[in-house]
Amino acid sequence: MSFESVFRGSTDHRYDPTSKDHDISLICNSRVAVMRGQVVTEQGIGIVGIRVSVDRDPRFGFTLTRADGWFDVLVNGGGAVTLQFQRSPFKPLTRTVFVPWNQIVVLPPVVMALNEEGESHKSNQPPSPAVGFPGISMGLFSEHGPCLEHDHELLRPIIVSTWMPEKVGGLPGKSLVFAESQIVQESIAIPGSNLHLMYQSSQAAGYLSTVRMQLTGSFIPKSLTHVHVHVEIEGSLHTKTYEADPNLTHTFAWNKRNVYKQKVYGIAQARISIGYQHSTCPTVIWETQTATLQGFDVDISDIGGWGLDIHHHYNFHEGILQKGDGTTMHFKQYPRTVKVVMGTGLQRSLVCQDCDGLAKDARLLTPVALTSGPDGSIYVGDFNLVRRITPEGNVYTVLTLSATQVAYEYYLCVSPADGHLYISDPEKHQILKALSLKNVQHPSLNIEPVVGSGERCIPGDESHCGDEGPAIRAKLAHPKGIAIAADKTMYIADGRNIRAVDPHGIIHTLVGHHGHHNHWSPAPCVGAIPAHQAQLQWPTGLTLSPLDGSLHFIDDRLVLKLTSDLKVRVVAGTPLHCTTSTNNNGNSNDSDLKKVNSTTAINTKKSDEVLGSVLAVSFSPTGELYIAESDSHRVNSIKIVDSSGKMSHFAGQQQERLRGQCECNNTTPSTKDLESCSCTDDTSSTETLLSSNAKFTAISALAVSPDGVLHVADQGSLHILALQPYLPNHDETGEFHIPFPPSNEVYVFNRYGQHIFTKDLTSGKTRYSFLYSKNTSFGKLSTVTDSAGNKIQFLRDYSSVVSSIENTQDHKSELKISAVGFLEKLSERGRAEIALAYDGSTGLLTSRSGVSELKDNDIQQCTIIIIIIMYYYIVYNSIYNCM
Repeated sequence: MSFESVFRGSTDHRYDPTSKDHDISLICNSRVAVMRGQVVTEQGIGIVGIRVSVDRDPRFGFTLTRADGWFDVLVNGGGAVTLQFQRSPFKPLTRTVFVPWNQIVVLPPVVMALNEEGESHKSNQPPSPAVGFPGISMGLFSEHGPCLEHDHELLRPIIVSTWMPEKVGGLPGKSLVFAESQIVQESIAIPGSNLHLMYQSSQAAGYLSTVRMQLTGSFIPKSLTHVHVHVEIEGSLHTKTYEADPNLTHTFAWNKRNVYKQKVYGIAQARISIGYQHSTCPTVIWETQTATLQGFDVDISDIGGWGLDIHHHYNFHEGILQKGDGTTMHFKQYPRTVKVVMGTGLQRSLVCQDCDGLAKDARLLTPVALTSGPDGSIYVGDFNLVRRITPEGNVYTVLTLSATQVAYEYYLCVSPADGHLYISDPEKHQILKALSLKNVQHPSLNIEPVVGSGERCIPGDESHCGDEGPAIRAKLAHPKGIAIAADKTMYIADGRNIRAVDPHGIIHTLVGHHGHHNHWSPAPCVGAIPAHQAQLQWPTGLTLSPLDGSLHFIDDRLVLKLTSDLKVRVVAGTPLHCTTSTNNNGNSNDSDLKKVNSTTAINTKKSDEVLGSVLAVSFSPTGELYIAESDSHRVNSIKIVDSSGKMSHFAGQQQERLRGQCECNNTTPSTKDLESCSCTDDTSSTETLLSSNAKFTAISALAVSPDGVLHVADQGSLHILALQPYLPNHDETGEFHIPFPPSNEVYVFNRYGQHIFTKDLTSGKTRYSFLYSKNTSFGKLSTVTDSAGNKIQFLRDYSSVVSSIENTQDHKSELKISAVGFLEKLSERGRAEIALAYDGSTGLLTSRSGVSELKDNDIQQCTIIIIIIMYYYIVYNSIYNCM
């Protein structure tokens, strides 16, 4: 079930019952999100009656905290939202947080102090991860410096979820245990047919989706005192604190419901933050990852908790095909489709008189930069024009630059804090801001400088190029990539340094220095080094992680991360001076390294393969990092790095067969190699259906819109491409046709997602047809007909509970469904009945007893006790007791 369908159907203030003066028309269907949190005293007690409102926007009204201090506010996602808290006699305060589309965002506890001067109390609230909050960037400007005792490689959690759809289902007629996902499958043959009733424990209400976490290895630093666990999923927040010990583990179990007790169908993302607290460091060091957890499955056939193996369901909101045999296909996990959103492949003129209109019909000159806005708009830096593609598919010019301003590559960024568009100008040594993004009458005048005096910063500058002073008066060397946090902190790749402008307008240098660069200090092969020791070659693109706000940036063939404790570490690629067997990071001494156990070996970076030249980077809203690269053969591709650091191919053709045939970086291919050399292939990706087969000519920029669609600027083909998930669309009759080649079938679903036909993929003939008791979404399966006209009927009583199954061969099976909806008995004349038992509190199947077949009048009696189910039940109960 989609977030939109859940929350838009409940804008009757179910989520903020005390909401006042809220203009619900301001909420955009596709962007709706919920902000929730708790307001407490310094002693941790909830405060009732605190007025909570969106700062400086009275149209969204206000709400009052409930008796326990909790509140819920409905907002538009896609940018930073500032909430204001006030009530006498407490001091008013504000909190700013980045809010994605279609998410429930949980704020850390909001601590309000009494409005008394002088005396100050220290809050006793437990530490919280600075996930998406201003505190993380402000910590970069503190005087404490790096936490030298924290080893980012040694203390790196391993997180494993039981959601493994590729390992479950597809085996009707068998009794199985899928160990990896802790799912038990049972099957009962329907007499007189080759069909089966199927049971999977994951569909029971008592089945808990779990995540296992390895928090520490066999060796931990002496300074480590505590390990904190924060799990946020569907608006619920679960916390746990451990005293530091070796080999710490933690298991989180989710009941598949959101914070409002609603069932969550499909899958959900859990954001897991592990905090390491050292006695010698002033702050907790957090590592944040995501894990996918399974929610409820749709009860497709509604036969007492059992389903029919050939009967399926399509969740068109989320693109999930749920098959009756237990197989689940998540189309969003498949290779994406490639769609042209702008460009015809022809160049426009430098002076463009008529550049506005439909984006797909608009020409491009040289697309060099991309960024996305909070409403889903895409901004394109097209040589001397900055153009906006609206969510409706129209384009218009918001900014005209002079020809000298675009002599060097420039970058774009939309601030999540104020929604303004910012542009780096290497020629003028400034960062510029577009004054307006709507109804721009004079694009050439729609700009003003916000960072940089226009004077160039040169090495050895006595004033350190304006550091620790107003940003508008600072000197910039060569500004390139820009990234802006929710609290207005602006990060700039400036020459060989990384600089930042804090929310007060003061500029700092975070990585590098303004002295003479007499020698180069390479990036560490393993671990991290303090930022002040790092020397970069030429940092370009910047991007911020939506999980923890950490800065990621390109430096030649590497993607580096600036951690919250001001260290630099490699997250993708391998420094050229390193090998995969390198174990020395330049900071840890040999004795410490000998203590690192096998767990640390598992924790080593999965991204230790050599990247080509990194062209662009961008984060998805769920924390995946996209990296565009060009190898030595000028083959452009896009890779993806998940939150655990594992890198894999995402888009672009993998032309392994062409490797070694020509080298394009340093030499020109000979005439005889031109036909086989991939770097001379002029075919484009614009007509390619899937991203895995796309052929990018020259990627210049990446941007991810708030809905998770990756946009690619291909300078070679003169197109802006959108790589979006493949979701089957309905036809003019409202039906969905989904092919399934492994069984040579096509599944046809009606507008409610109900399965109505299974057809032969080759001939188009109907193999099975399905009828329902009602022609609505509440209709229950009543009849199945095969290609020979044989029918199986599911007879239901007045309450739609199945009482018997009959077919045209005079086979009739009686079913007994319990009062709580579980199939307890199935019997047929001439057969011993099959009896089923369930655990009363969880609904998990605990035993089955009955007969297999009648053979020579000899009834083979058997009893199957499903011990594993009871084991899971015991484990889940123990988990609940621990949470």
